[in-house]
Amino acid sequence: MKDLMISGKERKGLEEMRLAYVGITRAKKGLICSTSHFRSGANAVAPSELFEIFAAAAKNIAGALVLNDSPPPDGRNPMRDNPTTGIWPKENAQQKKLAELANLVQRATAFTQDEVERLITTLPRDSEQAGLLSDMKAIINEIQSKKDHLEIKLPNRLSVSTLLYLAKDPNELALRLRRPMPNHIDKYVRGGTEFHLWLEKHFNHPSLISMDDLFNQNNSPVASDVALDKLQTAWLASDWAEKEPIVIEVGFETMVGHILIRGRIDAIYQIDKDHFEVVDWKTGKVKDGEDLANAAIQLAMYRLAYAKLSNLPIENISAAFHYVADNQTIRVADVLDEPSLIDLITKIPLEV
Repeated sequence: MKDLMISGKERKGLEEMRLAYVGITRAKKGLICSTSHFRSGANAVAPSELFEIFAAAAKNIAGALVLNDSPPPDGRNPMRDNPTTGIWPKENAQQKKLAELANLVQRATAFTQDEVERLITTLPRDSEQAGLLSDMKAIINEIQSKKDHLEIKLPNRLSVSTLLYLAKDPNELALRLRRPMPNHIDKYVRGGTEFHLWLEKHFNHPSLISMDDLFNQNNSPVASDVALDKLQTAWLASDWAEKEPIVIEVGFETMVGHILIRGRIDAIYQIDKDHFEVVDWKTGKVKDGEDLANAAIQLAMYRLAYAKLSNLPIENISAAFHYVADNQTIRVADVLDEPSLIDLITKIPLEV
């Protein structure tokens, strides 16, 4: 134990010397070295070896000054009997004034707009008080009008899932854009991701799952009673299991008007020499009505993206959802074309 303590002391001395070297060599114009006879204990401590080295060296340097106070004769720490005390943080006059004003505001009763207007009418028009109240009323009205109609600009880059939010609930999208919040990924959405990964292995075509796909809450969650093995069995029993896609998991970035839309197509099949079909696998419940019409915007975007990627007429590309658990394929009639998608992006003002 004694050897360990000696070794630790030597190591500490080396580290202090290293730090001292850094401090000394970084000084540009002046260098101050200090030490003390006392720390927090009752008695004086031995002189700092580093300080003694520096003090000895300073005697041979022109302009260097060494000041040395002797400890009390009894070697007792005077700070133990009369410790220096203080309040932290130090009270600030400005902070104190602000606290007083804040307390005043909290205790004050708010004026209604009618009360402010009545107060203005009781004062001479050219009085300073009336002018201040009028200015205050104008400022309040301006702030209130901005609160009522705060316009949110669309980002220059959007995911397909954001496009769906834009069509379904622009106000909700505006709130999400104004105050982004992390999305919660529940176990059912994870189940959908696991099914997509299984399909990649089935087709012997592994690819990366994008962050947009992973955090996309618009993916229909897997029904709680449908496990991954049931989805696999249902898909293998479908007509799609007998078909070979020409490509799967196709990532894209496509301009729609002035906005760059990014996404990922699940699978693309060739129907005949000139015609193709983009397919999106859905692991949730079958949609219909307005929900299906809104979801079909996703197919419209995939269709347009593949038309641009492959340099094909968009009329030669069809699009379908396949709901795996129900073994049901839905091809939506009247899928939006490019002008309709541009119109969707530009015609909806976002306000919160």
